[in-house]
Amino acid sequence: MGLSCTTNAAADLMNGYMFCQIAIFFRMISKRIENIGHSGYNGKELPNGEACRKLLGCIRMHQFVTRLANDAQDILTWPIFVQFNTGGIVLCFTAFQMTLLSPIADTGTFFLYFLFMVCMLFENSLPCYYGNEVIVESGQVLTSLYFSNWPALSMEYKKHVFHFMEGLKKPITPKAGGYFTIGLVALASIIRGAYSLFALIINLEN
Repeated sequence: MGLSCTTNAAADLMNGYMFCQIAIFFRMISKRIENIGHSGYNGKELPNGEACRKLLGCIRMHQFVTRLANDAQDILTWPIFVQFNTGGIVLCFTAFQMTLLSPIADTGTFFLYFLFMVCMLFENSLPCYYGNEVIVESGQVLTSLYFSNWPALSMEYKKHVFHFMEGLKKPITPKAGGYFTIGLVALASIIRGAYSLFALIINLEN
């Protein structure tokens, strides 16, 4: 039983964990780009050649993280798609089952259903939250280029910045099944869909 619980928990956490690590990588890239040209050694400005090398290193790291994000999406897209579609239905029928129980007379069963519903909501919220973080942090890389000391650096550095910005115009948006974006909007849609189905069942029951 303990091994089964641990395996299920690890599988549920994997989706959010992968997106969390990707978001952290994008944040690291943004911070490194922001510092280019602002700090040097012994209070001196960073040399132009060194600034270009640092920027090219950030570009290579960004390309690697982008491939990692695409690979993660290829692996998780259909499992998350199925999880989102079934999660709303499970939330709906769990809430409906709770309406048939008395919190006083059936305290233990009512608490088990409530705990299960919270776990299902938490399971769906993790990939949505960290998927949204991937979108935000990948978009922040473009903004970080403006915070580097690019006006004081060489024309070569500015050319690299221009080409890098052109490649950043297409945002990184992980999708579930290729249909909808994995983010907070998807979580709101799951809850809204579950509530709509729950209200429909209650009306039919009455």
